[in-house]
Amino acid sequence: MSGVTVTYAGSTIHTQDEDGSFTLNTSGKYMQDNVIIAADDDIGSLELTYGGNIIATLEAGETKTLLTAGKMMTSDIYSELIMGAASPTRMYMTLTSDLEVSLVLRLDVANITLTVDWGDGIIETYTSGKNGACTINAHTYSAAGDYVIELSCDTGHTIKCDGFGTNIFNAKVGADKTNTYPQLTAFEFGTYYTFQGGTGGDFGHCTSLSSITIPNRENVIPSSCFINCTGLSTVVLPSQLTSINSQAFYGCIALPDNLLIYANTLDYDAYGNCTQLRKVWIRESVQTISVHYDSKNKVYRSPFYNCSNSLVIYCEADEKPAGWSEYFNLYGSTTDTTLTVIWGQKTQPW
Repeated sequence: MSGVTVTYAGSTIHTQDEDGSFTLNTSGKYMQDNVIIAADDDIGSLELTYGGNIIATLEAGETKTLLTAGKMMTSDIYSELIMGAASPTRMYMTLTSDLEVSLVLRLDVANITLTVDWGDGIIETYTSGKNGACTINAHTYSAAGDYVIELSCDTGHTIKCDGFGTNIFNAKVGADKTNTYPQLTAFEFGTYYTFQGGTGGDFGHCTSLSSITIPNRENVIPSSCFINCTGLSTVVLPSQLTSINSQAFYGCIALPDNLLIYANTLDYDAYGNCTQLRKVWIRESVQTISVHYDSKNKVYRSPFYNCSNSLVIYCEADEKPAGWSEYFNLYGSTTDTTLTVIWGQKTQPW
């Protein structure tokens, strides 16, 4: 799965698939050693930026050393794939018994060819219909095990799915057809996949999904995108993030207890019910934080609704920006359930 390897102080700190786009969270950190980035032969050209400036380019098969030793970093390091061959979207599946799997996908327009490699030697092609809808014939695996499903389509077009936790896993097992689903453990966007942003959440309720890297071409995390992904422990976000929408990571209790937020807009319930959170650092780039008020039930829902009351919010800003709700730091449903806020935090607090 790795096309890029990043090492620091003799240890591998990051690996990346063929997409090549990632963020190294270096802002606010003192670097004791140089960062070394190596690209495999099958990766395209990478552009590395720091503080808004291009600091290096990396071609396939190259290794570059970034002279970071002895420096206090004021920004993250971003990698963007600027040229490369098309790579398929990959779904990594663990099947626990013989399963019939259905895919319900959508392409951007009609009359586009979609290729599905089921990972067991069977490859099928389909043509999208009206509004890009593409229903694939159910596929039956002959044995339990780990499989990789690869999806690709005509160049210049995109693949979407309104709910990998529902639409893909809607074919159940056994005579009674109850409660046995294949499990998505990892996902690679590749060249083709883009967020659908439907009401079901692209990956909502995929409880076995453990890690995901979101390419830089995606600048919004849609509502309910990862809702109740209780096994999700690693998320690499785009370097330039416009918005984290409502309930995007609601109930993601396996995420780290320290959270960096830099999206321009943070919506209500974005990290709701993430009870493991203990420290949040909100950067000055965050211009808007919204809170939803249910007037009927007189309930407030902030981005940290139902989080632990021991969560501390550190803010890089010296005072509350005009675009932040006055109730942005609520952990409960009433205005007296406030979290501790520390203003003027210019360096990462962990």
